[in-house]
Amino acid sequence: MAESPDAGASGAPENEATYSGTIDVPERHRVDVDVLCAWLRERVPDFAGPLTIELFRGGQSNPTYKLTTPGAAYVMRAKPAPVAKLLPSAHAIEREYRVLAALGRTDIPVARVHALCEDESVIGRAFYVMEYVEGRVLWEQSLPGQTARERTAIYD
Repeated sequence: MAESPDAGASGAPENEATYSGTIDVPERHRVDVDVLCAWLRERVPDFAGPLTIELFRGGQSNPTYKLTTPGAAYVMRAKPAPVAKLLPSAHAIEREYRVLAALGRTDIPVARVHALCEDESVIGRAFYVMEYVEGRVLWEQSLPGQTARERTAIYD
């Protein structure tokens, strides 16, 4: 299990580059792109390929993918494979999807969720797809490098 990154003088983790961005999808996390594209075309409004898939770095629980097309970008959260080794309540991406969908019907700003797939025959595991939203990652909950006023604004 990876340890939390240490913050440098700037407040950003010294090894932020290790955890940020995307990488090529390793073999153990690969999915059938054609099957996924067909599934997305049926469920995501205005989806049109071709599709590029990358894996976000730094996650520890569920593989999280960046899906990019010429016109849009998405995030796909999936259960790890093989699913058979998971406890029934572990890696509850279905619950994540339902919570995000419910929050999306409020004034709380969250990424729009598009679709949930619980049919493991599609890509070998359950997954959901949401919009990709650019933003910054706050690596340390103590928010080093931020003023007291900035920390208050972030937490409020």
